[in-house]
Amino acid sequence: MSLLQLYNHGLDYSNLCMPFFHRPTLKLETLPPQLILTICSLGACTSDDEAIRETGKAIHTHVWRQTFLVSGLKSILVD
Repeated sequence: MSLLQLYNHGLDYSNLCMPFFHRPTLKLETLPPQLILTICSLGACTSDDEAIRETGKAIHTHVWRQTFLVSGLKSILVD
């Protein structure tokens, strides 16, 4: 499954459960990379395929670390 398929699956799931995004005006090329990966992770974690769900967990872990650990280290280094 490609990242684009995971992205679309994530948006489909989001639209059903928590419609945060207005799909007609959502432009993939303007979204921050972390948001794109988060949507892909959501799409993967809601898949029926165990291997794809594991990929979703790995994407989630990567985004979480980049968002919270790396930015936390940057703020500590600046202080």
